[in-house]
Amino acid sequence: MFPVSIKGVLVLPSDEVVLALNDRDEWELPGGRIEIGERST
Repeated sequence: MFPVSIKGVLVLPSDEVVLALNDRDEWELPGGRIEIGERST
């Protein structure tokens, strides 16, 4: 098995880009990862 991460770019009507502050106090694109045992549909 290998790690999978999904990221997205969200641009608001005001042309602002949405970023998320992670646990390391770094800005990044919002997203997530597949957890162990999680299945896609």
